[in-house]
Amino acid sequence: MPSWKPLLAIAILAFCACKSGRAQPGANPQLWYFHHSYLSNQSAVTSSEALIDQAAAARYSGMVLWDSGIGFLQDSSWNPSYMSQVIQYAQSKGLAVVPVVAPCGYEVLLPQSELGRG
Repeated sequence: MPSWKPLLAIAILAFCACKSGRAQPGANPQLWYFHHSYLSNQSAVTSSEALIDQAAAARYSGMVLWDSGIGFLQDSSWNPSYMSQVIQYAQSKGLAVVPVVAPCGYEVLLPQSELGRG
């Protein structure tokens, strides 16, 4: 029997993204992108900042931050400063940031496909 939890997580994320993305007539649409990273060192931060620069130049409105480190933020051995730096950088470029807090990936989105078995 398929689990409903992955579908619920996707529905909640979609609802949140769509709710804030409703545009008034004549307004420009909001453009968002899915930013995958693992912010465990300065090199990852630099790479993320370069991608954020491209998104800001293309006039994106925001990013959905999917970082494996989000699950480690409560862990005392994890350094959250890299993630804070990237979030602040994105916001300084005018991007809204929404973190993915539920497990989301091929195993959730495509549970029955060959891609999901990687």
